[in-house]
Amino acid sequence: MRDDDRMSAEVDPATLLTLRDSNTVRPKLPPLPLAGNGEPLNIHLDFDAEMVGIIIGRLKELQARMTH
Repeated sequence: MRDDDRMSAEVDPATLLTLRDSNTVRPKLPPLPLAGNGEPLNIHLDFDAEMVGIIIGRLKELQARMTH
């Protein structure tokens, strides 16, 4: 992926993730514009508690690599 193919979005950390129900967390992703499609695509990903733990672990690894 080229840098000019990337889409950046301002994200409020307080609303980035929400507890969807007692079993899942959903990240708030910006709508994805698609060429030839009049409406942007809304993507919903729901993660259970186990996956949230795995994601947190991976984010900590990446953060450590970014700060060293």
